[in-house]
Amino acid sequence: MLTRRDFVKHSVKCAIVGALAAYAGYNILSRVIEAPNTVNSPYVDERIKRRLNEIYIKPAYGSPNDVLVVPPAVVKPVIDGKYTPLENLEFTEIGKESPWRNQVKNEWDDAVEAKYIVINPGFPSESKPEWYIRLKHDEKYLYVLVDAVSDKEIGKVYKEGNITRDSRQWFDFLFDTMNMGKSDPGTPGVYWIGFEFMTKDYIKAGNIYGNVLPPGNLLPSKYYKYAWSLSSSPHSPEPHINLELAFDLPLLTKYNNIITYSSMGGDISFNLLEVGGKADLLGTTPIPEFSKLQKTLGLGVSLAICLIALKKYINKKD
Repeated sequence: MLTRRDFVKHSVKCAIVGALAAYAGYNILSRVIEAPNTVNSPYVDERIKRRLNEIYIKPAYGSPNDVLVVPPAVVKPVIDGKYTPLENLEFTEIGKESPWRNQVKNEWDDAVEAKYIVINPGFPSESKPEWYIRLKHDEKYLYVLVDAVSDKEIGKVYKEGNITRDSRQWFDFLFDTMNMGKSDPGTPGVYWIGFEFMTKDYIKAGNIYGNVLPPGNLLPSKYYKYAWSLSSSPHSPEPHINLELAFDLPLLTKYNNIITYSSMGGDISFNLLEVGGKADLLGTTPIPEFSKLQKTLGLGVSLAICLIALKKYINKKD
């Protein structure tokens, strides 16, 4: 028979196991949304040239077969470059019927998130870049948020001996809608668009590589809209770069709902960052914030472990 003392003792064990399970659940999902390794290249210029000659998209979510499922939006974002208060947002058609309707905490709470990785360290070397990307969709658009947490100002002048470096942040997005696996200029189904800060108040959209042809095909302006600001986000209360975009979903899913995508950028410290992989742009199940999934996974695993352990103990006592 299970005594009160035995029950308390094993409940404590379950609590410990549950905490470990929750931590494991967190790590499982962290591995899903963070790339496992960093690619180093000696020179940023060479890295960019190589990108122009061949597609450079790594699986950012684990194995090459892993696919990031982009969920349908519960709330329709306002493309104004900052987190818009919930009271100023509208529910999407799916959102009106979603069980998460009353649980969404902010404009991008219903989006999937991934973290950029550093593929070439910048200057100074002690800088710690922190960028995130969030994605969701409705029937018309793929919505994207770049949350550049570590970039709290636009550009900065660095002096290194007789050399003066003026850093200005830039971002680009590449969509291989036919999964061609290459990005030669003019490749069918491959679209690219770049953004670069020309001044502290103006960001240029288009071919930011100057006279060099961009990868694939330059995405016409009618297929995207964007806005940016220095503002806060759930990752940091300090103002930093937030870039919101909306891309034409029918164009990106004309051939496949699962496409290959990447986003690359340069931060205020000349770090080169990238995120990308396979993505299903037509996910059908709305999801909550990953923190909710982590808690749910951890709770479910811990509960199952506890029930199994207690059952075995009771059977053994009997």
